This record gives sequence, C-alpha cells and structure tokens, in this order.
Amino acid sequence: LNADPEALRALIEAGKIHSRQGKDKVAQASFRKATRSHPRSGEAWCLLGLSLAQRKVSREARQALQKCRDGDGPGDLVDSANELLDAR
Repeated sequence: LNADPEALRALIEAGKIHSRQGKDKVAQASFRKATRSHPRSGEAWCLLGLSLAQRKVSREARQALQKCRDGDGPGDLVDSANELLDAR
C-alpha cells in the first residue's frame, strides 16, 4: 500500500459501497487498509470507527473514533464519532 491519494479514495469508496450492501466485514477491511496506508486520514478513521461501532463500541472502534475526532475527518463524521464516544 502507498500514500497515493487516489488509492485512499478508492479504498474509502469501496468501503462505503460494501457498507451500503450490508457487507460490514468487507467494508471494515477496506477502511482498515485505508488507515494503514494513510494513518492521518481522519475520514478513514471515522468510517472505520463508525462501522465497527454499529454493533458494539469495542476497543478498536473506540480507538478509531478517537483518531477520527483528532483527525481531519468530515464534520458530520466527527460529529457522529463524538456522539458515540460521549454516550459511552
């Protein structure tokens, strides 16, 4: 994996598509790849954390949501992360 912004966008979009199709594990795998290859991507951390938190806010979800909160993710995703973190 590399730090190519187009590769990041492709991983995020693939994850979103899988998520909409109900393929949560496949979506999470795409978001994890995005966070590994682009660890400063707030959007990737937000999407991973929110996807993981759909069923239960696990330690991994909490860590991803905290990185989302601290990163450069889109405002609506950061707001959702804050709500989940503050509610727990």
